[in-house]
Amino acid sequence: MSPNILAILVAFGLGLVLIPWKIALQKIGNDNFFMVLGAVLFTGGLINSLFKKIEKDFSFDFSAVAWAIIAGVIYFVTMTIFNKALNHPLAKLGIIAAISATYPVIAGIASMIIFKQTLSLKEILFMLVSIAGIVGLSVVGKR
Repeated sequence: MSPNILAILVAFGLGLVLIPWKIALQKIGNDNFFMVLGAVLFTGGLINSLFKKIEKDFSFDFSAVAWAIIAGVIYFVTMTIFNKALNHPLAKLGIIAAISATYPVIAGIASMIIFKQTLSLKEILFMLVSIAGIVGLSVVGKR
């Protein structure tokens, strides 16, 4: 399956996961939610490892683990902020989801800077359209 098709599936999955995410968050709170989410992610990783064929030259890379820990901390802090936004009395799930779902624009800009990747004019234009959408939703969402 092509990476673009996979990305579309991810978009649907991330879009749909917000419904049970918000319901669970409201029912059990941020702390308990993260414990359950962590248990699910750990179990998923364990199952994935059990079904994955370990190669003979497998080696443990401590630098990769450090980067994974950094990613986990950033994810945890970001999702805590996201959960706070969802629980806000004035929160509209559609607006919060749309604004926060523009993270690929940030990833695109960061990859250009950190990994020295270049984007085509068409890709840059689509990123600008996404930014315009953020601004538009922020203005409309305040009403």
